[in-house]
Amino acid sequence: MPLTMIERQAAHAVARKFCLSTEPTSHQQLLREFKDPALIIRLTNAQIWAVDTSATTPTYLPTVLTFHHCNDDKLLDAARRAVEVVVRDAKNSFMTDYDRNHRYETRLFSRQESSNYVPVPEQIALGLFLAKDIPNTIYAALDDKKTTVISFQINEHILNQDSEKVWDNYVQAYDRVGQEDRQREVAEQERQASAKKQSVAQTKSRRMDTLFRTAFNTYTLVQRSLGSGGAGTVHVVEDIEGKRYALKVLRSQAGTTRTKRFQNEIEFCSKNDHENIITVLDHGVTEGPNGEGLPFYVMPLYPTTLRSLMTKRVRPSDALPLFSRILDGLEAAHLKGVCHRDLKPENIMCDPENNVVVIADFGIAKFQEEDLYTAVETSNHDRMANFQYSAPEQRVRGKQVTSASDIFAMGLILNEMFTGEIPQGTGYKRIVSVAPDHAFLDDMVAQMIHQAPEQRPETVAKIKEELIARGKLFTSLQRLDDSRRKVVPESEVADPLISDPIRLVEVVDYSNNTLTLRLNRPVNDVWKGCFTKRATRSTGNVSAAIVSFQADSVRIIVSEHFLEQGVDFVKEYIPIANEEYASVVKQEHQKEIERKRAALKNAIAQEERRIRIIQKVKL
Repeated sequence: MPLTMIERQAAHAVARKFCLSTEPTSHQQLLREFKDPALIIRLTNAQIWAVDTSATTPTYLPTVLTFHHCNDDKLLDAARRAVEVVVRDAKNSFMTDYDRNHRYETRLFSRQESSNYVPVPEQIALGLFLAKDIPNTIYAALDDKKTTVISFQINEHILNQDSEKVWDNYVQAYDRVGQEDRQREVAEQERQASAKKQSVAQTKSRRMDTLFRTAFNTYTLVQRSLGSGGAGTVHVVEDIEGKRYALKVLRSQAGTTRTKRFQNEIEFCSKNDHENIITVLDHGVTEGPNGEGLPFYVMPLYPTTLRSLMTKRVRPSDALPLFSRILDGLEAAHLKGVCHRDLKPENIMCDPENNVVVIADFGIAKFQEEDLYTAVETSNHDRMANFQYSAPEQRVRGKQVTSASDIFAMGLILNEMFTGEIPQGTGYKRIVSVAPDHAFLDDMVAQMIHQAPEQRPETVAKIKEELIARGKLFTSLQRLDDSRRKVVPESEVADPLISDPIRLVEVVDYSNNTLTLRLNRPVNDVWKGCFTKRATRSTGNVSAAIVSFQADSVRIIVSEHFLEQGVDFVKEYIPIANEEYASVVKQEHQKEIERKRAALKNAIAQEERRIRIIQKVKL
């Protein structure tokens, strides 16, 4: 039930006394003025004020809700302004320290230090006292009377607070007595919104807003605003066959730069063939609210994100395999000359049931020249909204942003996957504290989030090599197959004699009882050996002895009467030689991979042994 007038007067009495004298209101004072013990109990149970029971008799101190219900606009505005100033300046102080040191170090602020930000110390004192109860703002220490904040620490999550909305957000979350009023307001707003929606649905613009057409399909809006970023909004849509997808549409009035970035994102992801990078399946243009054309693209719909998985906590045994698949996607992008620059858990799509992980949202990615489909000024200092996962060089104008920035973000994500916390400063929560078996990852994280880009691992492959050396068999290296511009696993052999096996293509000449035929490509000595080894059939006129290979030619020494038998012999054993060659090369390639893995593992063991011995030496 809403507060009565007499209850609001009681709240006003507590708030006004605190503002005038920085003193609590005693139980006797409230009884003497309002003569109603039940009133005091009702307001206490509703948490309209705070109760201090440490003294002989209870005393009452104001909170945000006390001022909210005090029925005095002037007093309420003063309190709101005080909280807004404190949250704003604490947030600015956090940002200043962070940018100065490239890493925030928790420190205590005195009330005197805080009052330097504005010329009204009393306003700061009130704001600090009220803000201490608002989650994710400050941690405060009070004086003995519990009426004055003498020092405080800034909560790092203050970055997510809007100083102008923090008061209203708190009231909405914690005000119990105003629920009926809010319910009536919400019901009225919903009624008005519903009426407006029905009206708009009758217009052409509304029809265009729910239908997205491409050359060969039509997508109908199913769920609006699945998520949004700096440039676009993602919806759930359904195609003409009833299949559901995610659709990202560029925001209205996005500007030329973001439009060009959106085009680059579409072109790059449309050509994607890597399983750990998002693929654009279709794209088109829809009509915006002002009649302008808004580009959109269609992609697979994934059930969740890495952020959602981490909120539910990822098991340590699952974390590294999951992280390894993210590394595969990032490595593939880097091998193609693409720096993502906006890696965060929200941009990593997951389908746990099918063991699928993909990196999405290449909206501010930096492309190399051959992958730049439209010229766009992609500034080095472009941060967008990803402050928490951006590298130090992304926060300073003029600094070069490279793949090392992505590696920094991955270091933060790796630590958060295990600990649930993003590393900040030097005293962050480490992986060894929650997963002792993975303690070696702490050194890896420390290197990945080094302040200097040149001190981080040079490539994703370096991170993978560390995991491989630790016996993580689910991790494998990748390489770029230049002939196909495709990123493939290291286990896939890059050999043209395997990808395009040897075959006869034309007759060149016949002279001196020697028939010369052309091959589709030159052969090497290993292939020749495979042919000789497998071409075992022999007759009086035809055997492997009459056949020789030189570059892309094959010569058959045979008389005119046995030409057909000689050609058939070569045609019979070329496919068999191809199979033998592929088997030999793949086996040798696998042995080389195993030798490299053993060498990496041995190097780690030797380094750990060296450190262990040094630590034993005492001088």
